[in-house]
Amino acid sequence: MNHRFEHADELCVFADITNGPYFEHCTLLLLIFKLNIRSMQKLCALLSVVLCCTTTVLLAQPPGGGQMDPAAMVQRMKERMKPMLIEKTKLSDAQADKVIETQVWAMGEMRGMRDLTEDQRAAKMKSINEEKEKKWKDIPLTDDQIKSVNTFFEEMRKNRMQGSGGPRQGAGK
Repeated sequence: MNHRFEHADELCVFADITNGPYFEHCTLLLLIFKLNIRSMQKLCALLSVVLCCTTTVLLAQPPGGGQMDPAAMVQRMKERMKPMLIEKTKLSDAQADKVIETQVWAMGEMRGMRDLTEDQRAAKMKSINEEKEKKWKDIPLTDDQIKSVNTFFEEMRKNRMQGSGGPRQGAGK
């Protein structure tokens, strides 16, 4: 038998225990039932707010939990960073493309290093940076160009750490 109770006092009428030794238990059940309804209403309201906030945050991130695929990252960096890279380092268009592709490769290699010890992380960073510079020499870039590219990316990193999101085009003119 399925019966849905709309009010707590229906529970006692349905159970037919209001006239007997179990009356105190029924009163206690009524109190618990009423408290549970209020608690459930508060819980539902809270869960609704949490669901809305979570949905908003999830929709704000790109697919894949915020991780772009390397090709999309290369394209985005070329669109945003390439003009500044060419201006500051005096590289050709083709050289800038290859530098950005190598930088994205290096960034991909650096992912997952949080789980390493400090010594392991330092050794891996050194290895990645050596390979990156070797790839830059193969473009070919001169030692001065490599130095200016490293300076450019170091400035970008500092600006990002300060929360400005990188140097603005035309800034400092």
